[in-house]
Amino acid sequence: MRALHSSSALAANFFDFWTDCADATPLMKALALPSCPTAVLFESKLSTGVDSQANLDVCLPLANGVMAGVESKFTEWLRGKATQVGEAFRPPYLAQGRRRWEEVGLPRAQALAEALQEGYEAFRHIGAPQLLKHALALARQYEDRWVLRYVYFDWPGSHGERHRDEIWRFQDLVGDELRFEAISYQAIFGEAMFSQATSVSALSGLSG
Repeated sequence: MRALHSSSALAANFFDFWTDCADATPLMKALALPSCPTAVLFESKLSTGVDSQANLDVCLPLANGVMAGVESKFTEWLRGKATQVGEAFRPPYLAQGRRRWEEVGLPRAQALAEALQEGYEAFRHIGAPQLLKHALALARQYEDRWVLRYVYFDWPGSHGERHRDEIWRFQDLVGDELRFEAISYQAIFGEAMFSQATSVSALSGLSG
């Protein structure tokens, strides 16, 4: 949390508000969730089935039994990091013909993981391997009752454009399969504030 580029403090400051909130409907709407969050879990560690764990910034158990996993980004994506051929995933993820994503019902994610490892696909800003690991862990733990959200602090200029282009490309490749949505913190703030203002206005009308 002390790193200036890290989203840890941003995620904690935003999502912690909802831990004691009686009505998380604004958060549900802002994140396009299928049901209302009932709790907020920080730094959730889920097994990928390899000798490692996926570390999700936030997990939101929903009222309908679905788990929403959230990957949060502040300025990490601005640095950019190209994945070298053969280094997107550690060997155990793809060794000995194992098709770990396909085994949990994610064939398109499997194809993208292999393409990233072989250098046919590359993402510099969004951290596609990390998102695929999150999806693998969620699928192992919750089968088909999960969604994945990418929440980021947007920024104008060429870097922001490239970042958004990568989000759209990732969405096109595996978005439907991963039940994936990307939302900027700016959009969330706007939606949450609008929902809160609407609720207050409605209550004021009733009291009048």
